[in-house]
Order: sequence, then structure tokens, then C-alpha cells
Amino acid sequence: DDRDDAPPTTKSTLKVEEVTAKSKSSVIGAVPDKRDRNSLVKLNQRISTLYRLSELLRELENDSEEGVLQRVLDVAFGGIGASRGVILTRFHKESENLDVTAVKYRDQPITPQKVSVSRTILNQVLKDKVAILTKDVKIDDRFNTSESIVSSNIASTISAPMIINGDVLGILHIETSIDDTPFQQEDLEFVSIIANEVGVALANVRMHKESVHRSRLAAVGETVAGISHNVKNILLLSQGGAELLSRAIDRKDLDGARDAWQVVSRGIDKIGKLVRDMLEYSQNKDSDLSEVDPNDLVVSIAEEVEKQLTAKGVTLELDLDESFKPRLLDESGLTRTVMNLIVNSLEAITHKQGMISVTTNQRADKALVISVRDNGAGISPDKLEKIFLPFFTTKGSNGTGLGLSMCKKCIEDMQGTITCESTENVGTAFTIIIPIQTEA
Repeated sequence: DDRDDAPPTTKSTLKVEEVTAKSKSSVIGAVPDKRDRNSLVKLNQRISTLYRLSELLRELENDSEEGVLQRVLDVAFGGIGASRGVILTRFHKESENLDVTAVKYRDQPITPQKVSVSRTILNQVLKDKVAILTKDVKIDDRFNTSESIVSSNIASTISAPMIINGDVLGILHIETSIDDTPFQQEDLEFVSIIANEVGVALANVRMHKESVHRSRLAAVGETVAGISHNVKNILLLSQGGAELLSRAIDRKDLDGARDAWQVVSRGIDKIGKLVRDMLEYSQNKDSDLSEVDPNDLVVSIAEEVEKQLTAKGVTLELDLDESFKPRLLDESGLTRTVMNLIVNSLEAITHKQGMISVTTNQRADKALVISVRDNGAGISPDKLEKIFLPFFTTKGSNGTGLGLSMCKKCIEDMQGTITCESTENVGTAFTIIIPIQTEA
């Protein structure tokens, strides 16, 4: 407190810019005389405290604020002789309320005492953004009205703000008892720097969490928009069929009613497929690995799509590495993926002499490589970078936009990768690479 009527040796303040300057120069005061053993011990303690503090603050990102700040208080006690300490925080800079986040006693009482801190001092720290040292609370009028503080044998206190970008995120408050040596100016500087370091770390973690939260909200918004777009298109199809069905019934046109019902039925099937795809895509389950021969899997898929290929006049060529032995794979997921890629290629071929080729081979590191190529319409560059995004489709109302997203998820669940290269009016090639799995 810089008031004229305050004893100069009783109260002291330290502004945030002074703390920053000291942080850049010397955070522990002047180097003591080599003959002063106590000063050397104290210096060593404070260096150790700052080192432990820096290590501890790295844990803030992955741990709760309360847990880390409690350990911060434990570490701070190692660098300064205090009988009690408390960290108070507030989440929003506009908030006037400070929540007790961590409390520490040097001699922990059987029943923890109620935390009593001078509201006048806290308000001054928040308002003026200064660290405050009170060397003797008995002659400081800011403590006279607090009987609980006087009765708890407090001798001196330090209250230091945790500031970032001019905002006070919280306050580090520590005290000595009447049996301890009162805090001095160098103690004020040391505690202020600790509070400053904690404030920076706390702000960084909160900004990171806020960024993650915004990203999640954006992802939810994109998902809802994708679902809404798909459902809207399907409903428009079904509503059109329902109107035709209603007119056919009014005319007692049984054949027309059957045709209209087929339109409605297709809409119901599309809704069902969309729901199933969404549920499957959202499931966070491990791959069900089993011994699978990749070549047998590809041949089985080829036999299953043979009729579709023949009906459209498309040739399917298989180039399979016969050196393969059964290996651990998610048979169901890989089957769906390769099947999806072949069907997509089939739909992309709109000309005669269409061709799809599927090859398997093994790299030097024994990774499985499966390629699916076609000579279809290809994909434009602006769409190519989006094809694996959920709900993105080049098929209009005929696709849910989850097929390739599910393929990517399935392959990545096996620690593999799937990539795509495409040239418009030339064709598209998907490449799957799955590393060797050693155990299920």
C-alpha cells in the first residue's frame, strides 16, 4: 500500500510489469555472499522450486486445474517459509467471485480451518493488479475487522495475482504465523513470479480447452448439417412418392399405386441405410482381428459383384500376389471397404469398355497393399480433398456421404492408411496400406 499514512516497512506492493522485468532478469534476487551459508541454502531451494514448478505446469494440459494447482502450492511451500497458503481462481475476468481451488497448511490440522483472507486485499489485488506484502497484520487496518484472521496467529501475508494479458485469473495467497520470520521484499518478488508463471500456464490451457470446445461444436454443427441435408433429400423423394400414391388411390389406380409405393419404399430404405451407417461410423470399437487370406477375401468380393459388373459391361481384373499367407485383419471391415471401393468405381463408369482392377502385393516391411483402380469419370481436384469427410458425396441424393468415411475409419482402426489419386475423364485409384499385425 503506497498511502502516506502507512508505515513504510509494514506494507509493500509490486506491479505486474515489475514482476515481468524481474522474471527476465533474476527471479531469485541478488547472488548472496559465498560466506552466507543460509542465503546459499535459500537460493538453492528457490532454484529447485522454480525447476519443479516448470515441470509441474507441463501437466496442466492433461490434468485437472484443481489437482495441478494443489501440487503447485505444495511446490511453492518448498521455496518459501509459509504456514498456510491458498490459491483462488475465477474462470471469467468479469467475475467478482473467487473460488478456493487449493489450500495447504504446513501443519495440517485434524479439522481443516475455514479459509479467511482479507477481502480488502483481494479486491486491491484484483483492481490494481499488484502483488501485496503485509509484514505485520496487527498494524494493518485491512485486517482489523477480521477476528478469524487475528485469532489464527497470522503474522505476515503475501497476495500475488496470476495475470495474463492484463486479466487476473486468480490469486496466490500465503501466510506466516507469529512463530515464523516475517515475509520480506525478496519473498514478495519470488511469490509474484511463481504466480505469474502459473497464470501464463493456466491461461494457455484454458485457451487450448476453449479451442477444442469450439472445434467440437463446429464438428457437431457440420454433422447436423450433413444429416439434415441427407434426410431432407430423402424426405423430398418420399413425399413425392406419397403424393403419387395418394392420387393413384383416389383414381383407384392399383398399378399406379404400386409404382408410387416403390418410390416411398426406396425413401424408407435410404433412411434406414443412413441410420445404420451413422451408427456404425459413430461406434468406437476395436478391430475384430482374425487370420485372413487377403487374396481369398478379394476373390470372394469379386464373385459377389460379378452380376452387377456383367449387367453394366464392366471388366474386373485381379492381380493377386500369390506369396501371401493368412495374416491378422479385420475381415468384416476390410470386406466392406474393398466392396465399397469397387461399387464406387462401378458407379463412376458411364461409358463402354469400363474396367476395374484390384491388385494385392506385399511391401518389403510385409505391409499389405491393396489397390482398386478404374477408368471412370474421375474426381475433380476441389472434391478430391473432401471425399473422406463425413456426409460429403459426389452422388447427390443417391449417397449418404458416409461410405468413404467409414472406409477410412475401418482402415485406420487397423493402423493402416487409405489414399486416393484421381484425374477427371481418366480414372481413380484408391490405395490401402495395412502394416503387419503381430497380435490380436
